[in-house]
Amino acid sequence: MFDARKPSDRNTRRASLTCTILLIGVLSGCGLPARSPVPQSVDPPATRVSAEQQCVVQDVAEQVLTVGEARELYVEPAALVASGGDVLLAGSPNYLWTRDSGGKLLAESQDSVFGVVVREDGSAVLVGSPVSPQLIEVIRAVPFGPGSWAVVFAEMTSGHTFARPGKVARLWYGVLKGNEWDHLEEIPYARSEDLHPRGISDLLLRRDTVAVAIPTNLIGTGSGVVYFERANGAWTHEFVRAPDAVHATLSYAPDRGVALGIVQPAPELEGDANSFFLYSRGTRWDGREMIVRGGSSPVFAPSLTLTAGGGGVLTYFSVVQAPEGGRSEGRVLLDPLGSDPQGRIMTVDSSSVGLTPVILPPGGVLWVSDHAASDERREIHFIGHVRGAALYRHVIPNPYEGPFAAARKSDDEVLVAGPRVDRGEGAVPLVTLLLRARVSCRGTVP
Repeated sequence: MFDARKPSDRNTRRASLTCTILLIGVLSGCGLPARSPVPQSVDPPATRVSAEQQCVVQDVAEQVLTVGEARELYVEPAALVASGGDVLLAGSPNYLWTRDSGGKLLAESQDSVFGVVVREDGSAVLVGSPVSPQLIEVIRAVPFGPGSWAVVFAEMTSGHTFARPGKVARLWYGVLKGNEWDHLEEIPYARSEDLHPRGISDLLLRRDTVAVAIPTNLIGTGSGVVYFERANGAWTHEFVRAPDAVHATLSYAPDRGVALGIVQPAPELEGDANSFFLYSRGTRWDGREMIVRGGSSPVFAPSLTLTAGGGGVLTYFSVVQAPEGGRSEGRVLLDPLGSDPQGRIMTVDSSSVGLTPVILPPGGVLWVSDHAASDERREIHFIGHVRGAALYRHVIPNPYEGPFAAARKSDDEVLVAGPRVDRGEGAVPLVTLLLRARVSCRGTVP
């Protein structure tokens, strides 16, 4: 039987990255699990995600992340979100490197910032951290007007590391305008130590209402998900009973309202693990519908986007057991609210350790996959589709040593960010490498 809380291959790979860099004397701790949810902004796209749209990559350019006078920088890609042409990249660990006048590498500042804002012209500015970056476990952000972001993050108890996680000390909500904090407040919740932040949902913004959902295990109440909502400047929370919940998602469509997705075993199915359920909200979160049955192929790291007109896409990966050993598959479900969802699940990458959907106009989807070509070789696959079949791939060598994030920067550009390691003498050992993929979407196969 599968362990519903089994860490993903992405986490295993992150530990591998940490060990690699420890050997060259850089890192002293472990990183955060990277995940790239699709930010849910004020209104869903005007056009629904379409099975007729195909998005293709035309070319990919590289850029090393620098700030100030060409100081190289690494930021763990816990959040990568574009707003008005600028991009917020935030997370820890992070490293800011210093060289002397002759270019010799001198030292690094570890975990000194919250992240950076990469401007439209490619330059970057630092974002200060309101709490110790070493204690930040997860970050979720969503566009909040051009060049601004609404942000939720968890501050952990002292001594927290990835390998030995602490408990949630506080939840924070803030607004970034450019690289400055315009607003910051603690989210009031008396049982924060019972939350499981690594299963946190994406951040949902609807007009003046912000929402986020986090799995929890309340002693005396049972396990489930806490739904937090900020409306009219005040926070409320609701407990949604969902036994053994491990992941949460949030999305919104005008004809359905807020949809809460929860990964949990189905109690009525013997041996089930990590099925995906969609909860609907009336006076309470009491409507529950199974979208994907986990069974022997449990759901991990789901991302749900609903669009106007009943469309949308569910993206996740599943660990599949086979006689030759286990592997991780990237899977998607177009129109997850349609009939027979189980029969329409599509495997877009049969050997993926991370899959991120990027929604592009007019209603297209491009998946960015961390493809395991072999035990020694990784590739990045940009995957498009037509009529529910994965027909298009743009493949490049994976330059990263660890998980990366991907996000839509503009209507015709996808940005990817991750860790590049250089073991050469005198080189910066760890930097963020940005990949800029130019894309176009059309309604017919080229």
